[in-house]
Amino acid sequence: TNICGADTAIQFINAIANSLQIKNNLADTTVCGIPYTASFTNNTTGANAQFWNWGDGSITNNPSQTLVHSYTKPGIYTITHCAKHVCGDTIITKTIRLNKIPHSVIQPVVNNICIGDTVLLSTDIDSSVQYKWHLNNRIIDSSAITKYVFTTPGNYTPTLYSSITANGFTCTDSTSIKIQVVGEKPGKANINPTNGFCVPF
Repeated sequence: TNICGADTAIQFINAIANSLQIKNNLADTTVCGIPYTASFTNNTTGANAQFWNWGDGSITNNPSQTLVHSYTKPGIYTITHCAKHVCGDTIITKTIRLNKIPHSVIQPVVNNICIGDTVLLSTDIDSSVQYKWHLNNRIIDSSAITKYVFTTPGNYTPTLYSSITANGFTCTDSTSIKIQVVGEKPGKANINPTNGFCVPF
């Protein structure tokens, strides 16, 4: 309003409600075992477009409700879910940490021995693996190959624990064998009759 009169101007603004809602069961995950297949359910609504970056160079655009992705190498991967809307983008990230799991194998040994016998306990050597030999609830060695002398008869179960520590956590596998230790073993002797002449006989 001024001395010349009054005027009115109207400007219409179109306000769009942001109906975007990201809904998925994506969570930080720690896994022992490679290869590993990750599976997620995507119930996101209101998005004009979506993509998932799996952290290993792979991207899935406009995914379906169920997503599946396989990892073949250990490592730390950041999974990114991006949902686009005219009012802006929403991004959620989670971390998945993967380690390979060692495979514990004990080389064959004689499982019936006498007191004082030395048993060679061994496994395949892998520089990325930490080893621990357990017997009677105690550690007897931390190398891939060890020798042990049994001094008391009885039934024993040596156990090998193999561990790999990487990416901030440890994966472990174990295996056992059974060994019987005896005080003595029955002997065997064969006496053959002879027609020879011995003096005295």
